[in-house]
Amino acid sequence: MMKAGQRVLYVGVGTGEDALLAARAGVHVTCLDLSGAMLRRLRRRFAEEGMRAEIVEADIVDYDSGRPFDVVVANFVLNVFPEAAMREVLRHIESLLSPEGVLLIADFTPPGQGLFERAIFPAYYRPINIAAWLLRLCALHPIYDYARVFPDAGLELVTRSSQSSQRHARTHVHSSRFYECIVAKPLCDWRQ
Repeated sequence: MMKAGQRVLYVGVGTGEDALLAARAGVHVTCLDLSGAMLRRLRRRFAEEGMRAEIVEADIVDYDSGRPFDVVVANFVLNVFPEAAMREVLRHIESLLSPEGVLLIADFTPPGQGLFERAIFPAYYRPINIAAWLLRLCALHPIYDYARVFPDAGLELVTRSSQSSQRHARTHVHSSRFYECIVAKPLCDWRQ
């Protein structure tokens, strides 16, 4: 899904492992994060590898590059927002995409509709989230069903993968029953 020469925005880039992989493949990478400390570490990593990227310290809802992106990647970042803010972020991300662009999301899989899945999910997910929160690795956060929100953000679901154990080539995240990789694109008539 990412090709050499494409413009790709990483939202909430963090340590930037995925962004480095994309840059190595010849993608024009823009890295966006609120954490200046994280971005300084990322700049060092890019410099050590002799790679180039535009690295921006900003809030996603305030960011505008002036040119659309072919791909926007939001891995494990949308869930840190309250639902109303997450919806606003998705609408803004859609505005940053070219009409043929795609949004790639890797995140926790929302619980299924079955009684067993709804029962087991909190037992698996909540202790991990609390442990990470105690270690100051993330905020306590909900798990969203992004596809349900896409139409209001001008997006449509292309694919959703949560059963595969193979490494997701587009987001560089392993999919499993508890994590999913989502591909979305702008609705055809949304901006008209």
